[in-house]
Amino acid sequence: GSEFLVRISDVLLNAPEASQMSVKAYPIPARERLIIESPEWGRKEALLMDGMGRVVLRHTFTGLEGSLDVSTLAVGIYLLRIESSYGSSILKVVVGRD
Repeated sequence: GSEFLVRISDVLLNAPEASQMSVKAYPIPARERLIIESPEWGRKEALLMDGMGRVVLRHTFTGLEGSLDVSTLAVGIYLLRIESSYGSSILKVVVGRD
């Protein structure tokens, strides 16, 4: 009885959260464009936020890949939030210059 419950709990604790998307963003540091890859199809909204939490760029894309033009942004560390019907994900990205 209880051994079965423990196993279910272990499986649930180790399972990835349904609300977490697997997203990649590159290159890091981004100089001109930040490429965003998602394994899920469908509409996604990308929000790039500065250190104060202000949205500095917003882009909606469908499919597996989107991009943000970061060429006019100040050098620094930003948070990239991707939202979709599959859930959301937050990544730290760096904008840099040569």
